[in-house]
Amino acid sequence: MGMGLSAITINEVNFGTTKWIELYNSDSKDVSLSNIKLILPQSTVELSGVIEAGNFYLVSQSDIGGGSRELVSSEVSFDKNGGFLILKSNDKLIDYVCWGDINQNWYDSYPFLWSFPIVITNSDISRVPDGRDTDTPGDFKGTNSPTPLSPNQTMGLDPVSWSRIKALFHDAHKHM
Repeated sequence: MGMGLSAITINEVNFGTTKWIELYNSDSKDVSLSNIKLILPQSTVELSGVIEAGNFYLVSQSDIGGGSRELVSSEVSFDKNGGFLILKSNDKLIDYVCWGDINQNWYDSYPFLWSFPIVITNSDISRVPDGRDTDTPGDFKGTNSPTPLSPNQTMGLDPVSWSRIKALFHDAHKHM
């Protein structure tokens, strides 16, 4: 049996001109989004559709070309300086993220929000690797390279570049 709703994570948040949230299903089975809400500081978005197994789904302010894997809602609005996203099914908490300056009313309403929210210095935050969920701010990394409906990019060097650097220095100690 699959993990179901617990396999759904808020995987990436983009603070660009068109704001969007990427959800990720790490389960081996499709998961229905019916009865799931995305709670934002100023609004709530009722989700619909299905997140296919091992796949991504966007909730965006305006259409960015996600087709059947995108829900467009004018209710998607949040501020880079401080906010949160909460994913719930009925009264069951599925996932959440918070960033920047969080006001006391938000903590009072949602006491599970982190004491030390993510500091936003980039245009995007994403889980690396996709779906990583330890319920800490460390699950997210800042990036200026959004990856809607695609795997998130790890920070640092790609494997080919790292191999080349290692090769350059491999025998360096022999020549000293």
